[in-house]
Amino acid sequence: NKLPSNIDDIREVKIQNQQGQILNVRLAIGPYETSLGLSGITPDKFHENQGLLFFFLYDLERSFWMPDTYFNLDIIFLDENLKILFIEKNISAHPGRSENPPIPRTPQIKCRYVLEIKSNAPFGLGLKVGENLILQSEFTIENIRNFIFKNYN
Repeated sequence: NKLPSNIDDIREVKIQNQQGQILNVRLAIGPYETSLGLSGITPDKFHENQGLLFFFLYDLERSFWMPDTYFNLDIIFLDENLKILFIEKNISAHPGRSENPPIPRTPQIKCRYVLEIKSNAPFGLGLKVGENLILQSEFTIENIRNFIFKNYN
């Protein structure tokens, strides 16, 4: 297995679903990127064939919320092998950070990774809990994890 040599090697990957559809995915790595997520991104800057994968090193109970978002999202909770554990469909956008109305939040789900996609993305239409997503990269998910653990932990 090939090992990444720098962060740019792993920043952009592709993920395939069981129907064979491919999603262009950016990895959110580290506390700053994972806390920012898609906040402030306008619909014209994030397309239906794109996703953001929150890449965590450990399984934890995670809840996601939607402050300063400008399009509805599907939030997909994944285990260490990219198996779908839970899908929160069509979470409402919430421009700004004020709590009136309350900012939408997901339930807490124990998971390793979290994938966000536009709620109208064809990639997400047929997804089901229990299915595995497939990483399309020259690196394995374990090699990416080890690189991040070594360099960003």
